[in-house]
Amino acid sequence: IKAENFKDVVDTLLWGIKHKQPTISDYALEAMYRMLEVTQLSEGDCSKSVLGFNGNIQHANKFYEVFFLRIFDVIIGVLTDTYHKSGFPKQSRIIGLLFELIEKNVVIIKFGFEQF
Repeated sequence: IKAENFKDVVDTLLWGIKHKQPTISDYALEAMYRMLEVTQLSEGDCSKSVLGFNGNIQHANKFYEVFFLRIFDVIIGVLTDTYHKSGFPKQSRIIGLLFELIEKNVVIIKFGFEQF
């Protein structure tokens, strides 16, 4: 996927995750989980990536830098609202994967405190 189109893909999945129809939300949650799984491939495995990372961990890191907090925000949002109860298992699985990425130092979040 070209970089300029990638934002549209992520935005579409995030829209689907927030959708009130459970079927659409479930499909989007599953697709998001699979996309996150692919992005966490080790450097040797990135050649299997269908997202165009092609062995380049820097591309995966850029993905996390741009999209990680947005994905986290949307998942927490649907996890805590009353409309998306049916998606709880998939939402929890995604949150678990996001925490795992942080725990393994695959994703390092900078909050801007270095400015102070």
